[in-house]
Amino acid sequence: MGDGLPGVLGVNNETDSALAAVRAGLEALEVAADMDNHVGRIYGHAFRVRVGISLGAVIFGMMGGESSARATVIGDAVSSANRLESANKTTGATILATDAVRAKTIASIEHGRRFDLDLPARTARQSHTNRSASSTEAR
Repeated sequence: MGDGLPGVLGVNNETDSALAAVRAGLEALEVAADMDNHVGRIYGHAFRVRVGISLGAVIFGMMGGESSARATVIGDAVSSANRLESANKTTGATILATDAVRAKTIASIEHGRRFDLDLPARTARQSHTNRSASSTEAR
């Protein structure tokens, strides 16, 4: 995953893990915007964050040798979220989510423009929620 930071929600079968994930993503973008101002003033370069959100089962465990084992998650949902995060670069968005996430959050979050993205994953049809439209919780 490189310099990415995965977030796993719904571990205890919470009913609104999709909504919690979108809200966490939006909060991360708000914090990053504040950090961008600070980093720009102090270091003279941008601090940007992109978010990809997907739903699905994951496998959690320790990976690596005995002295270097690290907790990690793997699975199609992790791969899909990672690809969505990367797709933000080409779409100009800051947050992208799958159609499944959109369906579970549409009553609570105002979503932005929808993209049909051909991502190399088992779940190829993806939708997008852009930051400016989704930062307003509606209904």
